Amino acid sequence: SGRECVRALDADARYEAVPMVRSAARWRDVSAEAGLAARTAVEADVTVPATLDLALRRIDDIVCDIGFVPTFDSEADRRAALAVDRDGVIALVEAAERAKLPGRFVLVSSLLAGEVAARDKTTSYRMLNGLGGVLDAKRVSEARLRESTLDWTILRPGVFVDAPQGGLVVGGEDRFLSTSADARGLDRVSCKSPFFASSGAACAITRSQCAEACVAALSDAGASRRTLEVVARPDAPKLDALTSVAL
Repeated sequence: SGRECVRALDADARYEAVPMVRSAARWRDVSAEAGLAARTAVEADVTVPATLDLALRRIDDIVCDIGFVPTFDSEADRRAALAVDRDGVIALVEAAERAKLPGRFVLVSSLLAGEVAARDKTTSYRMLNGLGGVLDAKRVSEARLRESTLDWTILRPGVFVDAPQGGLVVGGEDRFLSTSADARGLDRVSCKSPFFASSGAACAITRSQCAEACVAALSDAGASRRTLEVVARPDAPKLDALTSVAL
């Protein structure tokens, strides 16, 4: 989704996207394949915290959408989730604090990463957390960002799919859990996703939709220091501001 975030930022004249990548050479190839304009990227690695301070010089805002890539080897995935989704995100938060980041830190987490989901341990939670304990890792890094000195927004998207299932729907923290008691009229929606509200209303989103939400979060005053969940429904209107449509 990093490439989609760059694409979404490029479409907004207020921002100049500066990708932070482990390999600038690899980024040039990947971005060219994706049809992105050439630009200067900064090389850094969240698993090597010493590389981050230099990378954040002259940076105003951060969109952090990193995550480990599952191998389905349980021990390898556990180590990777801890290194990237927990410790890597925390290292970036702490580097942003040292840099006195003037703008906002937007963290892309995951639906079901909260305390309520961890307590209830639904089928959906167990399915996703079975990948290296990734939800446990994300819950810790979310908590570190919340207690930071930064201005932040945490976005919890549903699972990623290739084709959009409708427009974005934004809810407050733990709004779209399988234990949710109030579907608020969304019971007419169904979609293929392991994440369901009580009505089956919480749908997967595309990476480009997630990027759209990230860019919106950067400038939405109502999203400051809030955790928001982002799903989709077929009849949802175009998203203009995250918090103006939050349920």
